[in-house]
Amino acid sequence: MISNNFRKLILIISLIGVTTSMMSQKLVTSIDSTSIFIGEEITYVLEIHSDTLAQIKFPEPKSFIPMEVLKTYDSDTIISNEKYIVSKKYGLTNFDAASYILPKQKVVFGDTTLYSNSKKIEVKLVEVDTSKQGLYDIKPIFKTNKGHNLFRYISYLILLLIMGFLYIYRNKIFKSKKFQYEKSPYQKAKDEINLILKSGYTDVQNAKEYYSKLSFIIRNFLEIKVFDHSLEST
Repeated sequence: MISNNFRKLILIISLIGVTTSMMSQKLVTSIDSTSIFIGEEITYVLEIHSDTLAQIKFPEPKSFIPMEVLKTYDSDTIISNEKYIVSKKYGLTNFDAASYILPKQKVVFGDTTLYSNSKKIEVKLVEVDTSKQGLYDIKPIFKTNKGHNLFRYISYLILLLIMGFLYIYRNKIFKSKKFQYEKSPYQKAKDEINLILKSGYTDVQNAKEYYSKLSFIIRNFLEIKVFDHSLEST
């Protein structure tokens, strides 16, 4: 009899311990809206309230299907009224208009598994009321001068052809000429006199021819330098 009572006592103590352990850990969920437009983000938060800290495993993004996870925020831990509050925030949305059921989310806290409640979310189309938009007058049609535009295009084409021709035949058109040094009248006369002296016209028998050539050189010099006209004009 004592043995049976002892067993019952152990069982009751165990049940109380399990119940107390479960009561010390609570999962709280919150969502900022259950009705959104297509592509609009809603914030879904999972919070664990516990007297102690343990290893926590929050749900993966794929567990939120049919909703899409836009962003997963880092978990945060605060202490309030001698309890630890560990929270995890998700940014959710959907790009198709319909009613969706967000499934229960599983959170593992140490050796304990906690589940959230499912949520119904309504995703609506973005309504556009055209009757409230301002109406504007139709702009007049401006006539363009096609003849003037055609003439301008032809002018551009001719200009391009000329530039292309000049570029292709630039070497022939702009062929550089070699610089030729032209002696001054004084230098020419001096060189011709030196040539006569070297030719031996200073002999007596060649004196007449010598003076004839010398007078020609002097006259040529004076006509070019002083009178500035050619021999043919004399």
